[in-house]
Amino acid sequence: MKPISLLCLLLFFSLPLFAQQHADSAYSVIANAIQKRPVYEKELTRFQDQIYIEGHLQLRDYPDRFLGHPVYLGGDSGKPVNIYTVQTMAIHSMDGPEKYKVQVLSSTVTGDGSAYGFSYPQLFSFYQPVVKVGDNLSLRGFLSPLADNAFQHYRFRLDSVYNAGNIKVFRIAVTPHKKYEPLFSGHIDIMDGSWRIYAVHFQLLKQQQMQILDTLNIEQQYGLQDSVWVVKRVKLTPTVKLLGFDTRGSFVQVHRYNLHPAFEPGYFNNVVLAFDTTTNKKSLPYWDTARALIVQSDGLTDYHINDSLQGQSRRAYYLDSMDRIRNNPSWFSLFITGETFSRARKKRYISMPGIIDMVNYNTVEGWVVNIAPETRKYWNNGTYLNLLTNVRYGFSNRHFNAHIAGVYRFYRSLSAVRFSVGQRVLQFNNDQPITPRVNTINSLLYRSNFMKLYQARFASLGYDYDPGKFFAIKGTVDYQQRTPLVNTSFSSIGHPKGKDFTPNYPVELTDTSMVKNNALSATILLRWQPGTRYVQLPDRKASIGSPYPAFELSYTHGIPNLLGSDVNYGKWYLSATQSIDLKMKGVFSYKVFGGGFASRKKVFLPDYQHFSGNDGLFNSNYLGTLLMASFYKYSTTASVYGGASVEWHLNGLLSNKVPLLRKLNWFFIIGGNSLVLEGGNDYADIFFSIENIFKLVRIDFVQSFRSNSINRSGIKLNIPLVIGKREP
Repeated sequence: MKPISLLCLLLFFSLPLFAQQHADSAYSVIANAIQKRPVYEKELTRFQDQIYIEGHLQLRDYPDRFLGHPVYLGGDSGKPVNIYTVQTMAIHSMDGPEKYKVQVLSSTVTGDGSAYGFSYPQLFSFYQPVVKVGDNLSLRGFLSPLADNAFQHYRFRLDSVYNAGNIKVFRIAVTPHKKYEPLFSGHIDIMDGSWRIYAVHFQLLKQQQMQILDTLNIEQQYGLQDSVWVVKRVKLTPTVKLLGFDTRGSFVQVHRYNLHPAFEPGYFNNVVLAFDTTTNKKSLPYWDTARALIVQSDGLTDYHINDSLQGQSRRAYYLDSMDRIRNNPSWFSLFITGETFSRARKKRYISMPGIIDMVNYNTVEGWVVNIAPETRKYWNNGTYLNLLTNVRYGFSNRHFNAHIAGVYRFYRSLSAVRFSVGQRVLQFNNDQPITPRVNTINSLLYRSNFMKLYQARFASLGYDYDPGKFFAIKGTVDYQQRTPLVNTSFSSIGHPKGKDFTPNYPVELTDTSMVKNNALSATILLRWQPGTRYVQLPDRKASIGSPYPAFELSYTHGIPNLLGSDVNYGKWYLSATQSIDLKMKGVFSYKVFGGGFASRKKVFLPDYQHFSGNDGLFNSNYLGTLLMASFYKYSTTASVYGGASVEWHLNGLLSNKVPLLRKLNWFFIIGGNSLVLEGGNDYADIFFSIENIFKLVRIDFVQSFRSNSINRSGIKLNIPLVIGKREP
């Protein structure tokens, strides 16, 4: 046999053995790393980490026109355009799993000295079984290649072995077993002997149930500090193509640790993200000396160019010219989305709804023109005023209504004063559950006038006290002079057989119209949510929720005789609401509630306890909504009632096993609602839903069970563009 033939034969038989040995080596390395993972996950629990962040977003390609407007982004159109650059200095402190805080010392965005930038560091570890990257990239998180069940989901292969100093490092190729699972692909470098992570080079794709982005490359580099291996550098590279815009980003974090910090008493509290009052006021020389890595040459140029604009950007002529550019509405915004007009120099903004929200139809007023501009005014100390002015005219009943409502929020506070006064049309359920757009569709196409209205001259004054310490108190005094209204218009496009408009009152509750009455009431609401966490901005504070339930207790007293008030009642309401993150298994939410009337000497229809029901096809509210109940069927003055609602958003669990659904990234939901009333008038429903259809639409398949009427099944649709907005 020729030598070359013998060599080929030996290679033919030895290559599978070679590959098998490398595969076995890879699995052995990963098995050791998995065994050590719980130790390293909890190794570093007390530290202080100074973080420098630098980020860039480049537009690699874009259309000449978008929504009827020419697209001009400056610079040389033949080159990628740098549309966003940010620098941030922050300190991340931790003392055990429950005590942590991020302080943003300084942050700047090119050309905008008032912005806070990409200020929150991306803090995640592959020692965690489920890795949360970003806030909205995955509702379930992504399974780490070092999770206990990693061998069920990943393939591993030894790619190479190299030395980092005197440390032997195995580079392991990581490949998902299946597509459409929330898994990483790429390489992970593991140190020999200690089985620690030395570096990672991973990629996420859309087919791995990632939202928003097309791809995300993740790099982490560990380094030795004070005998402890810590993450020294993180780089995230996102890409996304949408509506003709091709964007690529690069965000780098550099870490410098203090592993023996001395925290002052009270340093850790319920503020987990805090911005220094001078966060966005640092000068260019500050950044030249403070940055932890050298900015790329094009990035440095961008900073010099745009930072030179920051001085101009505070000048009146510059602000006015930018306003003229921004205040140029498109046909789409005029008709559909609405438009916001700004006066940046005076910190005043006016938002106008789209024409589609200004014109609607109901059987009481006929065609309605409803104009509701919203004005927001900000002051330098962080105080702001929000005013909603509403002017409304019904062409059939020829009634003119106008009112104004406002919120004045105090400096660096969650507390506010609320007020409103005027004359308006209200639904008997003052929560306004039916949107004008849905009622217009139901009335014109199906002759279903679900919206039942009355007219009120009213005044309301409220105060919200929220000290930012887990609880809040809201007090409100309302006065209404209520006048019943009747149907005056009976037009429709569709004429379903056997279907006609009903009188303008809840026919489930009464067979006559409401009598004219006056109502003075006072409400106090207590809200308590242990573990609530906050973000402290330089001029205000904001809640970011809690992993624990939120409890609410309210009491409303109808005050008789004063100011001619006819009502005399007292009602209470208690609820507990919580969303539980089940990691890879989705999110489970529930609401349990109860209440009743302590007294009911004189109660009118608007004073009843109303529950959110839905007789129609379209639905936008879920937790607490009786999906197959008519809007007023279960309204009550009972001395006691109770109910519960549950929803389990699987967020890709199970649906990623269905070929078509996993490609489309559609998700399943299961849940149910129940209500128990006096006299056995009970209701329950269960539903199976598909959400994230075209990123916006949800469809529900519902089966109801009712004690005193026929059980029903049906379909509900949540299409935001069709449903529109509730009236405030």
